[in-house]
Amino acid sequence: RSGFLHHSCISVLIMFDMDEGSSADKARIAEQAMCSLTANHPDVVATACPLCKKTLARTQMAPVADVAELVAKAMID
Repeated sequence: RSGFLHHSCISVLIMFDMDEGSSADKARIAEQAMCSLTANHPDVVATACPLCKKTLARTQMAPVADVAELVAKAMID
C-alpha cells in the first residue's frame, strides 16, 4: 500500500483522557502519533480533522495540512 498509514483520530484519543490526562500526557500521545506518521519522512502529514491538525502541528515534527488545503493547492498549481 504505497506508504499510506491509517490512524484513528488523534483528537479522540486525547479527548478520551481529558479529565485524567495531563497536558504532558496529551503531548506525548501526539508525539507518538507523529513519530509513527513521519516514519517514512513524508513531505506533509495530511488530515481531514481540524483538531488533529492543530494537535499534530504542535509537535513541530513535520508540516501538517488539511486535505482540502492540499486539494486547493493542487488545483492552483
